[in-house]
Amino acid sequence: MRRAAFVIFGLFLILALVPAQQPINTSQIAGSALVANPCQTATINYLPISEATSSLTTIITGTTSLHTYVCSIFLISATAQNINLISATGTNCGTTIHGSLFGTNTSSAAAANGANLAANGGFTLGNGAAAVMRDNTAADNICYSSSGSGQVSGSITYVQQ
Repeated sequence: MRRAAFVIFGLFLILALVPAQQPINTSQIAGSALVANPCQTATINYLPISEATSSLTTIITGTTSLHTYVCSIFLISATAQNINLISATGTNCGTTIHGSLFGTNTSSAAAANGANLAANGGFTLGNGAAAVMRDNTAADNICYSSSGSGQVSGSITYVQQ
């Protein structure tokens, strides 16, 4: 009986040494105000992709004063080719090109600046919970470019905010 009392006393002693949990402040992290991700706060748009052209084609039309945030992208190519998404203005992004959404900050719409896909290859980026890409300039259109004319299928989720 005495032994059980010591064990219980020891457990209470251990619990007394553990600091009490602090309440979680969901509006701050380390004292800084949180900035909500656009993919969590705005209505998500779903865009199916089915392209078989090498010409520059607008897939998302920009909205005045708003940025376009890509929340997820999934693409598969039937043939080996390069795929690029371009942030630009004008019909089929033909006026002012602000850059590639695949990380090459260039003013070229060339598909070579995008992702290199093998035949029957593709990729998935993001799960829709947070932005993985953003247009370079507010109100830009997002256009698709490829180095070949093989079928490319998939989907994009995006928000404009």
